[in-house]
Amino acid sequence: MRFLFVYVFLSCFLKTVVLQAQESNDCEQTLNQAAQEFTAGHFYGLPALLKPCLDNFSNEQRVRAYMLLAQAYLVIDDPIGAEDSYLKLLRADPEYIATQEKDPIDIVYLSKKFTTRPVFTPRLRAGVNATFNHVIQEVSTDPMPITTSHKTGLGLQIGGGLDWNVTDHLSVSFDVLLGTKSFQTTKSRISGFDTQNIIENQSWIDIPLYLKYSREYGRIIPFAYLGASTNILLSASATASFSNSNDSGNSLSVDGSFPLSYKRNALNKSIVLGIGAAYKVKRNFISVDLRYMGGLTNLTKANTNYYENGSTDIATSITTYRSVSDFFRIDNLSLSFGYSRPIYNPRRIKVFEPPAFLKKIFNSKTKKK
Repeated sequence: MRFLFVYVFLSCFLKTVVLQAQESNDCEQTLNQAAQEFTAGHFYGLPALLKPCLDNFSNEQRVRAYMLLAQAYLVIDDPIGAEDSYLKLLRADPEYIATQEKDPIDIVYLSKKFTTRPVFTPRLRAGVNATFNHVIQEVSTDPMPITTSHKTGLGLQIGGGLDWNVTDHLSVSFDVLLGTKSFQTTKSRISGFDTQNIIENQSWIDIPLYLKYSREYGRIIPFAYLGASTNILLSASATASFSNSNDSGNSLSVDGSFPLSYKRNALNKSIVLGIGAAYKVKRNFISVDLRYMGGLTNLTKANTNYYENGSTDIATSITTYRSVSDFFRIDNLSLSFGYSRPIYNPRRIKVFEPPAFLKKIFNSKTKKK
């Protein structure tokens, strides 16, 4: 019984493959016949000849078929039919560009009435980033001057975005990115000999909005952009170590961690600028993007800086690690790799028509003259 089932399945599958191959060969013969009819000047019969195969053609065959139909309609003075055929050609191959080297001149002129520019291009991206903190105002629990140094930390980001392609070169773009950011602050000479080391780890949602300019050079498309970003801090915490030393060289160290989210402003802003390049692979693109985000807002909340969360008690971060946050902002430099897939929309180019009342004004002035 099982053998019979397998036999029937394989028979049906092979018959389907044979029929599809035969149908493809028949349609290729039909397309070749249509080309011969066109060369012979038999234009009026082409639509009926090609119609049975239009739904079964491959994209390459469909381009050839609609090219024949567009030329035939132009010859018999049917511009509507020609435009409809050329539009269907572009839907089969949105990246088709008519040129004088390979296409009839009337097709080249017809092509000027259409555009296939994608209205929207969705993107995915992921990469690494480096964060730099910049002190706006130092805050210290020590009455004497201390020495402060900062180190850049590394993080990751992942997300997606969308380009609204206003022209062939100009786009309005936005991203939604989830990322981690980190930086280190070391303070020494606290009370003369003590040292404090704080590594702050943060998670963010970044929503940049920017204007992007691009230019195509074959398969490579370099781009640059400028804009602003809303940055939402999701969480912040610190890994701390404190070394309590004396002038004899003896020391006692303590390590631990503590939360920082309640001491940080959740909503922040930054400027965004970047450069990059996309490389075309078939109809899609892979890209590399170097982006700088410069923070514009102070991250530290003054009213919670010294206290425990929801309390007026002095924070253990101060009593244990002598840590109190400076007022600071952060900058971020990121390198991302992306993938984008344009959503093509072949369409006729709209010609600007002035409003009716402007037409009336213009016509009335013309009549007076």
